[in-house]
Amino acid sequence: MQAVSLIIPGEFWDSQIYSGKLYLFGADHSMHVYNWARAVESVVSRYPLLQTAIRIAFLDGQILYSDAGKMLAGDPELRSVMQKQLANLASTSDLQVSFDEAVGKFLKIKDNPFPYPHADSEVYYHRMYVGLKQGLFHAPTSSLESGQGNDVEKRWDSAVFSVKASHNYTTLACAAGDEGLREFAVFDSADNTASSDPTIVSKRICTDCDWSYQSIFGSAPGSSGFLASYKRKKIADKRYMRVADRVVSSDEIFQGEGVSWGCKDKIFNFKDGSLAVKKYDPRLGTSEAVGVIDPKIPEQQFLDKGIHNVSGQGVLTSADDIVSTATAPFGSVVETHDGLQVIRSDNQFDFIPGEPVSWRVFPRSDNYGNQLHIIYDDHIEIRTYVHDYFVDQASKWAGIVR
Repeated sequence: MQAVSLIIPGEFWDSQIYSGKLYLFGADHSMHVYNWARAVESVVSRYPLLQTAIRIAFLDGQILYSDAGKMLAGDPELRSVMQKQLANLASTSDLQVSFDEAVGKFLKIKDNPFPYPHADSEVYYHRMYVGLKQGLFHAPTSSLESGQGNDVEKRWDSAVFSVKASHNYTTLACAAGDEGLREFAVFDSADNTASSDPTIVSKRICTDCDWSYQSIFGSAPGSSGFLASYKRKKIADKRYMRVADRVVSSDEIFQGEGVSWGCKDKIFNFKDGSLAVKKYDPRLGTSEAVGVIDPKIPEQQFLDKGIHNVSGQGVLTSADDIVSTATAPFGSVVETHDGLQVIRSDNQFDFIPGEPVSWRVFPRSDNYGNQLHIIYDDHIEIRTYVHDYFVDQASKWAGIVR
């Protein structure tokens, strides 16, 4: 099943989608804020026969992952109807949100209050964070939408190359280059806004990072990736704190070198045209897992998901080809010098030619987790990989489990 694509014309630098709003950072230092539900409904109005597929693809991405959605998708007759409508939508080549219809209806254009251009951005607890050479900055999303005043605050002075939010621990991880991997508490123990300096997670050079449950995977070009492993400690009913465990190199995880990255339950290592995959389960080898009594065997946390030949499926043949990587439910995305290689969770491969300005996925999002945003010189393409709704989540190796 092909991905569904929606085009928004314009010259942009970066994108974020969060809590019903699409934020586009304009190349002219503007901020475009879309009411995303209204934008999607404007597309529905032109294609009423595809309305359910459009809403699933771009608005309510969690619906088929829910228990009720799985039950519906498990019915062969209903499944066939859903897949047909999604396939028809994927074959519709002119899905677009026009600039003229959007302004004043569901689009506000403001000045971008942040320093420009930034290296990475993240939205967390209704705050936008951006990281760049000058440091880490944040502002409430309400001020970005209203455009009234400049509520930007500087959180840290050192360069930030990547900023990622945890799913459960109100913490931001920051890849700070020579300053290593750092993390910030968003709130303190009294649930007030935290103001303390970042703590050092690892002193290893780090230019990219993402969360693997309570742990953080960091990496940098020309060096091995590493997992900053944390254990969970229960502090109240349904509340846990993180306790630092150790930092383990990807060379140790995979017993060899390669380009590595990780997110949630998957850790990857690419070498010589093959992609080795481990399923990461931090409960194993600890008292959190029933029946596991030996806490001295951390290797139990990394379960083998096979070695997969990915050369010849696009242009990904050498580790030198890789520019950046990311993983989402629908699969893994690898940027090369010639385009984006999507290694899909249904064991298919999509190669998207052309050098993008930037791109991103949203693995933490419920509704937008299957979206891939690709920004080109004159438009942004929002691609949704709808195939993952019909993939066995337990057996897939290329994407994270939903």
